[in-house]
Amino acid sequence: MSFAGLDYYLFLFSVYLLFRCLSKRGELRHLMLVVASLLFYSLGSGWHLVLLLYSSIADHFVALKIQKNHDQSKSVRFWMWLSIVNNLSLLAFFKYLGPILSTLSNPWTNFGLGELPQLDLLLPIGISFYTFQTLSYTLDVSYKRIKARTKLLDTLTYVCFFPQLVAGPILRASHFLPQMKKAFTFDAKLFQHGLFFILLGLIKKVVIADTLGIYLVDPIYHPNAEVGTLPLVLGTFAYAFQVYNDFSGYSDIAIGSALILGFKVPINFDRPFSCNNPVDFWNRWHISLSHWVRDYLFYPMMMKGGWLKGRVQLNIFITTLIIGIWHGANLTFLLFGLLHALLAVGHRSMSRPLNFLKLKLGPLWTPLSWVIYWSLLNLGMLFFRAEDLNHIKHLLSQIFIESQISFLSGPILLWAAATLAILTHLPRAESWEKLAQCYAKSPLWLQVFFTWITISCLYLASHYHQGRAAFIYFRF
Repeated sequence: MSFAGLDYYLFLFSVYLLFRCLSKRGELRHLMLVVASLLFYSLGSGWHLVLLLYSSIADHFVALKIQKNHDQSKSVRFWMWLSIVNNLSLLAFFKYLGPILSTLSNPWTNFGLGELPQLDLLLPIGISFYTFQTLSYTLDVSYKRIKARTKLLDTLTYVCFFPQLVAGPILRASHFLPQMKKAFTFDAKLFQHGLFFILLGLIKKVVIADTLGIYLVDPIYHPNAEVGTLPLVLGTFAYAFQVYNDFSGYSDIAIGSALILGFKVPINFDRPFSCNNPVDFWNRWHISLSHWVRDYLFYPMMMKGGWLKGRVQLNIFITTLIIGIWHGANLTFLLFGLLHALLAVGHRSMSRPLNFLKLKLGPLWTPLSWVIYWSLLNLGMLFFRAEDLNHIKHLLSQIFIESQISFLSGPILLWAAATLAILTHLPRAESWEKLAQCYAKSPLWLQVFFTWITISCLYLASHYHQGRAAFIYFRF
């Protein structure tokens, strides 16, 4: 069930109507939400639903054990590490074992060590997100940031909440669980606020991301394409905006869907391409993941190792590399993570000379540093998009051949999408919030007109596309 399909909105509206009917029955409403979420997940994942339930139920009881033994540090550490090993083992087996065995197969055979077994496992949808979510719950209980919930229904509602279940944003129990105490009441402005974000997300996904992908990025990144310098550069720039609009579009739809049901989900993006350094970028791109890694990995590592300069650099390198590897076990993601790790460490190591240059260059510093970082960022996007190492070599070889501008031909929709991609990236996250509030406060006729224009644009774009493309982050 795709967020870009009509079936999802029929499903969402049905859940909303049931919420309205059960507004005064808290537990029954949460039970209905869990059943609806499990149905939503099972329609796209089949038996992988068992893994979602296993991860949720296991960490629910582990959190209770931690809560019960808070005065016994050894017991707390045991149960905490059990949760860590359990979740990471689940993630490693289904997401990383198959690609790692495939990568090692040829070298293993060449050394005369026989043949490695090959695993062709279908990656469970959302496993990278919900394992981090359940793990953060047990860690927060371990650190005494929250208390464990005694009711399994509460934990299942938190983990299985369908608007963000498949591709985030990664929720924190401390943010979501208190919202469950509130009674659901119809709030027209909150509903309209949520509808605005859904429409915004659909524009980003269908009109911008899919158009850029179909007419520009996919032809240029075809494994056998001979494109040349200019198309490759523009195609890589376009891919950066495709990924951004695809994933931030999903996040906006998740935020809007949650608002309609009376829940607030945190933002996941905030003008990431306006940054001129890696620290600022990771505070604006996939915020729920980068902050998760910061809070549950980087800070604990720093507490154990101390804030010595070399230790800080090492931990920055490790955590940034992990963010890259989180996307997958392919060597392309390792290169993506390695590049960002080197940029993060290099930026911190060169803070004094960079500050000196900033003083010397004055107003020229901001645009110059942005151009340099934007270029390096897109080199990482090239690694992110490439199929494998051979594809990377092929793409880099295109820099030295004559440009084939014919790859840039496309319908007027492509140029409209490119313009919209830049325009929708300009406002800050709080500006979108203000626009949503303005939409909610505007006259009904204006809301209907804006909605009609948006739906018309979506229809025209879908007509050109001849079908829907899956969300990019579904494969992570």
